[in-house]
Amino acid sequence: MTDDVQLAGLRAICERPERLVEGGTAYVFMPRIKVIAVGVTRMVDALLCPGPHNGYLSRLFLSEPVPQRGANWTQWQIFGRTWHTWSWQNVPANLPLIQMVLEHLRALR
Repeated sequence: MTDDVQLAGLRAICERPERLVEGGTAYVFMPRIKVIAVGVTRMVDALLCPGPHNGYLSRLFLSEPVPQRGANWTQWQIFGRTWHTWSWQNVPANLPLIQMVLEHLRALR
């Protein structure tokens, strides 16, 4: 899954990233990251799936949907919690975790 160096890289955007696994799928939980969407900044929890998820190479889930033009948002139940994600494809799973998260967030700007 992810090693400690990769998690340490995420500390630039999240104080305490944490590895989690549900149903054999690996995730990284990132409490209170800053998300800028359509010019509005907010703090949300995030959950990164750094590998394949439902036809996507990688996936970023947020604790709440954020304003975005033309977004196709869906809801998922993961770890007993509702998570929101948008349709954003082709963020490779072989990127460093920090770069993967930033690529996903780029779609919201």
